[in-house]
Amino acid sequence: MDYLKWGCAAALLLCLPACGPREPARGAGRPPTWARGEAEVCTYAGPLDREPRRAAALARLVVSAPGVVPAPSAGARDERLVRMELSVRSPAASEADSVLTFATLRARDLDVTGVSVTRFRGRERTLVEAIPDSAGGVRVVERDERSPRARREVRLRWPAGERPHVYWDALPVWLRAWAGESTPLEMRVWMLPSLAAGVPLASPVPVDAVIRRLDGGTIRVPAGRFPALQFAVSSGWQADVFWLDADEPHELLRVRAANRLALDLRGLASAAAPGAGPP
Repeated sequence: MDYLKWGCAAALLLCLPACGPREPARGAGRPPTWARGEAEVCTYAGPLDREPRRAAALARLVVSAPGVVPAPSAGARDERLVRMELSVRSPAASEADSVLTFATLRARDLDVTGVSVTRFRGRERTLVEAIPDSAGGVRVVERDERSPRARREVRLRWPAGERPHVYWDALPVWLRAWAGESTPLEMRVWMLPSLAAGVPLASPVPVDAVIRRLDGGTIRVPAGRFPALQFAVSSGWQADVFWLDADEPHELLRVRAANRLALDLRGLASAAAPGAGPP
């Protein structure tokens, strides 16, 4: 892994609003911004409860289509990918205390093809990657900036059955695949918990989870009023709630996460698509 990419990607996410974004037209049936070669840029703000005090958090979600992956064999079709880049930081803390998440998803069905989470804490940078393999499992690797070699590594297998395989860190975009389903919707899934805590060795993973989609009514966030779809994601004692715009392309409007992070959309724009980064 080229660790220089992390810093460059983080800097790009933080400076995108200065690159002359344009407000897209609102309304039902808008095609995704990435379909026309631009990046969808959403900014968020809200409280983050971290001991010993509560602090403000800022976040930026960038969704783009970086390119096409050639088909692995004759007769197969090339795959167009969607890339999600999410940065979350607290201005009250050090600029280096933040979390940067990358996920790649297949454009046609938003199935996840890879996830990585980098935690910047003080002078330390820790990267955790989850990479699906052809055998139906997931390779999870943790590294730090001092060495490209894995510090910890585990190989996980999804339990048998036809349930969807879900990565918590990719939910802000993955949930869009279910925005067009009838309401109410309830489905059981196998979910890989967030990688922000490191390689999951002690807890059983993936976990049994339930996703429920409800009519979210009309909600008000700093960016305005939106008809919303509400997705509740429950796994054991943990519950997270996501609100998506009911109109296409279903941008994330609000998050209330069990990790005590609350974010509301404050701005939506488009910009030149960023370059490739992890995973």
